[in-house]
Amino acid sequence: MIIPKQLKIGGRIVKINRKLSSDMQGDLGFYSDWTGQITIANDLDVDPTQQNVTIIHEVIEFLDKKHQYKLEHDIIQSLSENLYQVLKDNKLVFK
Repeated sequence: MIIPKQLKIGGRIVKINRKLSSDMQGDLGFYSDWTGQITIANDLDVDPTQQNVTIIHEVIEFLDKKHQYKLEHDIIQSLSENLYQVLKDNKLVFK
């Protein structure tokens, strides 16, 4: 997956930032409700699969906060891993 510079989620344009994980306190990604932006680690040694899982994870975080689902973080982690697997294994691309 080529990670875009922005995503449209729930009618909002969400900017995707890239930073070194050392500048993110070791996190691979986060969604800021304050700025409305997603930031992901862009280190050369971060596995592209992990970056893809992370972007899905942060989209779920956005939806969780926007709709107040109150999902536990381990549920969000599981959903992101499993959604990525389904999309990749079935070569699902929507246009």
